[in-house]
Amino acid sequence: MRGGLQLEPQQHGVIDQAFLQAHSHRIGGVDELQGVYLAGSWSKPQWLRLGDAEANRLVSSLHRTISIAVLDLRYNNISDNGTIVLAKLLKDPYTLTTLNLSYNNIGAKGAQAIAQAMHDNVSLQKLILSGNPLSNEGGVAISSMLLRNHALCDLDLGHCDLGLRGLVAVTTAAACHPNLITLCLDRPLLFCHEVRNAGEHVYRLLSSSTLHLHKLSLAHVGLRHDDTSRLCEALACNRTIRDLDLCCNQIAQDGAFALGKVLALDTPLRFLKLSRNQVKDPGVWALAAGLTNNRHLLTLALQSNEVTGEGLAFLERAMKRNNTLRDLYIWGNTLDNTACQARALFLCVDYAQHVSQSLSTDYVVFLSAVYV
Repeated sequence: MRGGLQLEPQQHGVIDQAFLQAHSHRIGGVDELQGVYLAGSWSKPQWLRLGDAEANRLVSSLHRTISIAVLDLRYNNISDNGTIVLAKLLKDPYTLTTLNLSYNNIGAKGAQAIAQAMHDNVSLQKLILSGNPLSNEGGVAISSMLLRNHALCDLDLGHCDLGLRGLVAVTTAAACHPNLITLCLDRPLLFCHEVRNAGEHVYRLLSSSTLHLHKLSLAHVGLRHDDTSRLCEALACNRTIRDLDLCCNQIAQDGAFALGKVLALDTPLRFLKLSRNQVKDPGVWALAAGLTNNRHLLTLALQSNEVTGEGLAFLERAMKRNNTLRDLYIWGNTLDNTACQARALFLCVDYAQHVSQSLSTDYVVFLSAVYV
């Protein structure tokens, strides 16, 4: 497949079969587009975004006439009614591999329509529904789809208003999915007393012997010390997770101690994101201690964790014994001016020596201006 179609918002009113065919490539006698990109934009007025009527027109133009691989309709005003029509594109013939419907107005009925259409779908590999109010009912519908559809590799349900029931349903289904590689469950709607229950189901997900997940995002979940410790118990034995996002939780130094022990075990984890937590200096010390014996981690994000120059000094010492970490994000911490300049210079010079020896130029220290 070659080529793609991208429209400015003011062109959305001209969507019809003749227009799409005029912008498609003819391959083997079949009109085929690599992608149709009709994403809205925050800088445009609401009336320039796609709604249900435009979704109907788009499906009428594409269905049975033009084969597409990517459909990007993010940041529009498509609701359940438009989604029910769009779900027809997931049925035979199966050509769509990526569907991005993030930040529309899709609720439970729209999620149910997509899930039902995907039960027998063998082509879709990436489904992005983030920023839609799917609620528990939508999450349960998606989980039932995961039990039947084994072609999906990438699922984004972040900021979808999932409650505990929806979150549990999705994690349970994902634990036995043979091909799911990426899962985003950012910002579910949980009461404080539900967070521990959610953390227990994440533990079961990561402990699954059939798990193939490489990337897991759990930002804005509300994880605390006990939840993080439980998660780390599973991570210690997990051999699939490469990228873990725990940003914007309530992880303090005790949780960082548990994560430091995981790093010391040299698990396959390569990207660890802890920005906007509360690990502070003691937590950084624990992470630094774990880094001294780690040979897999490539990126560590510690922005806005109330770390001072003393904590950064511990990271410096860890760098002397770690030759694999490439990216370190430390802006947004309470570092004095002298400490910032001295520590950043030390890190850059120290790794410049490593670069000259290994002929690698990938290491970067991300340090912002001083926060007073």
